[in-house]
Amino acid sequence: MPAWRAVGFDLDDTLYPERAFVLSGFAAAAEWLEGETGTAAQETLAQLTALFEAGVRGDTFDRWLRSQQLPVAAYRQGMIHAYRNHKPRLSPFADVPPALERLRVDCRLGLATEGARAVQEAKLEAIGVRDRFDAVIILGEEERSQWKPNPWPLTRLAEALGISPKELVYVGDNPQKDFEAARRAGMTSVRLRRSQGLHAGEEPATLDAAPDAEVADMNGLISWLTGERTAA
Repeated sequence: MPAWRAVGFDLDDTLYPERAFVLSGFAAAAEWLEGETGTAAQETLAQLTALFEAGVRGDTFDRWLRSQQLPVAAYRQGMIHAYRNHKPRLSPFADVPPALERLRVDCRLGLATEGARAVQEAKLEAIGVRDRFDAVIILGEEERSQWKPNPWPLTRLAEALGISPKELVYVGDNPQKDFEAARRAGMTSVRLRRSQGLHAGEEPATLDAAPDAEVADMNGLISWLTGERTAA
């Protein structure tokens, strides 16, 4: 009998490369700004990308605007709007579609993620795998207090799949939130540490934030699940 009845997934850097979305959003913001100020979009994109590669997060547009001596208050919101509302061109990691098809043979599949709801919806639409999932939970900004590491998104996912938390394995990439949320929800967790992931070099801060297992790709995940099932 299978050890697990369902597998749940995170979205960003688990099913597709998050860096691709960030750069796509930067391009949209740069194009918007060019229309407002005449600033060359390609130069803006290159400079925003350099900030991102240097590890800047959260205030990238503010920093860039100040560096260009442009008023932050005048342009920040327009750049954020362009970033969040552009239609991204994304592809899933190559191992994702075949792995999801393989897993669907034996398991129910779910997805739980959080962020600006329209942004997360656009990402999921762009990578073209939504129909592989039996349940999708997206917590928007109005539910920020319940984002992972709060267990609520994963508890909701188990309920939507019609199973108990202990019957679900949650797969994510971020040691700051994914695995603590799973542990608090009563689930097994697996870290999918892709070498190009934004959190690939990070380690869990505490034992509670550590995953129960770690794999490098979806093939490794299937092997791990298969091994667990065989052992069970």
